[in-house]
Amino acid sequence: MSVWLPIAVSWALAGVFGTALHHKLGDPVRFRASLAAYRLMPEGLTTVASVILMLVEAVTVCALLLATPLGLLLATLVLAAYALAMAINVLRGRHHIDCGCGDVPTPVSWFTVARNLCLITLAFWALTVRTSWPALDVWGVLFCAASAAITFGLYHCVEELLANRSRHQRLWLGVAT
Repeated sequence: MSVWLPIAVSWALAGVFGTALHHKLGDPVRFRASLAAYRLMPEGLTTVASVILMLVEAVTVCALLLATPLGLLLATLVLAAYALAMAINVLRGRHHIDCGCGDVPTPVSWFTVARNLCLITLAFWALTVRTSWPALDVWGVLFCAASAAITFGLYHCVEELLANRSRHQRLWLGVAT
């Protein structure tokens, strides 16, 4: 079963990237605004950068579903770029901007950076331990699908905790996020 774990990780990451891409494609104007709010590039490049990022994420999803090393490498690089952008803005004190990762606005914080670092670790681990594509029988597919679904579910629990943390701060503590 351990030879199947990198495939399960790839599929779980495909779910993470697929969900994020779905939200970006569903509201590209909001994603472009989130990207602009990071203030890491000239404003004129934001539209082009948002389209390029969505294309890279689409390729990443496809490559992850095929459990290719390219998918894991792209996932690692994209997550690292987002983590760096978030960390820069947290260090700037710009906690109010949306990370742009999903449907519910989630302000950047060290928690969102840590979330990405965990995903980077998972992707990099799968990339380094994956030696070859193992033959997947019915049990292998079921194991990979179940493992990916559980991992993806845990990821969404973390996402909800981050979103609710922001809501809690605004509602009960009167903290501007």
